[in-house]
Amino acid sequence: MPSDQRKAFRNALLPATCNHAFKRVRGYADLWANVAHLPRTIEELSALPLVEKRQMSVDQAAFRDPSFDAAAVQHTGGTTRTPLVIHRSAAELLFIERFFTKVIRDSALPAELPLCLSVLGDFHGDPTPMPYPGPTFRLNVNDSYWDLHALLTQPGDFIGRPCENIMLVGLESQLRILTTRLIETGFDFADSRVTSVHSTGDLITSRLREFYEGVWKAPLTSRYSMSEVFGGAENCAQCGYYHCDTHIVGEVVDPRSGAPIDAGCGVLTLTCLYPFVQMQPFIRYRTGDLVELGPRDCPVDSLAFRLMGREIHSIVDASADPAQPLIAAAELYDILDAYPEVALGEFEEMFRSLDSLPDRHDLGHLKYRLTSRQENGRQHIDLQIALRFTPYLYESRTRAVIDDIRAEIMRRHPYLAESIRNHRVDFDITAVSSREISQVQVDETE
Repeated sequence: MPSDQRKAFRNALLPATCNHAFKRVRGYADLWANVAHLPRTIEELSALPLVEKRQMSVDQAAFRDPSFDAAAVQHTGGTTRTPLVIHRSAAELLFIERFFTKVIRDSALPAELPLCLSVLGDFHGDPTPMPYPGPTFRLNVNDSYWDLHALLTQPGDFIGRPCENIMLVGLESQLRILTTRLIETGFDFADSRVTSVHSTGDLITSRLREFYEGVWKAPLTSRYSMSEVFGGAENCAQCGYYHCDTHIVGEVVDPRSGAPIDAGCGVLTLTCLYPFVQMQPFIRYRTGDLVELGPRDCPVDSLAFRLMGREIHSIVDASADPAQPLIAAAELYDILDAYPEVALGEFEEMFRSLDSLPDRHDLGHLKYRLTSRQENGRQHIDLQIALRFTPYLYESRTRAVIDDIRAEIMRRHPYLAESIRNHRVDFDITAVSSREISQVQVDETE
């Protein structure tokens, strides 16, 4: 759908979205009590105050429409340190399923549709119907892998018609389990009918992308998503940035003031449109994700952004105008993931059912700590990196790894390098053993 049609679709749904929330959801009625009039267009949306997860978590029932009963209960993964429970009604789930079924049916011939193999887990509670472009099989990664071999090589036998293409979809953690187990069972990936791999959450680092595309011999796309929001954002083939789904309104706001910005670095804000979201609306929801704005002239959508990682795991120079990232969490994680010497953290509770994995570190997160403080008018940034070995026993290798990491951080963060040269910022990197860092910093989309 072209940019102008997307905007028209969003503008058509926005008034009903705001009216429903104001009349039926106490939290928004209170929050908007002093708003002169509810927005009628996207340009007027910034008149509404932002809402944050911590506001909703204080009185979660206040941000739900009490006239609905919950048909699905979901929850956030806790990567922003504030849990939130999301309720979805039967009415909205039915609408979502019918809407996207019709869209898919009208857009392609059945013979052109791929088999969608979904390895999405239930980490976030009850699933929401997903708009897959074809018949869908849901796979439990603990199921029999010998049956999976047949499905991956002869999909037509499973759906009763010729089928040459499989679209593999899942959270990165689930894709990793699936892929590594297939490797361990001796599966010949040359026989696979998988023609595309789609990650629906978690960061895809450069190393992971190379791994998946090398194993599956298929392109990998990474989708931006979060539990609170039905939908997300897709990478654009034309501009290379993310665009929000048509049924979502995206904005980027200044990290300090919350005012909308149209260039530079800011925090992504999302509005879910009615009737795609009904029981628990999210309107001008501050996601906590730091993004960099891309070109505004892309024919697909006027809002384009690149994910820079969680705001709480990044360091931003708030004194700059506009705000400038000193270290972006996603970039840092990507850099560290290239080094097998960097230690991985222990499993979290959400992964306890996967203890049967041959190597429990397969799903670990890199173990490091990034902190910042102001002292004598200068900002001091400290990065502690946990290594898999005791650093002082391997001094030359430790020094080489740290020097390489520092050089790459400087290369990818020119504003940090400039701030160090101008003596506004001090930046120290130290290597420690794994046991010296108890808290694992996790940076991922939910």
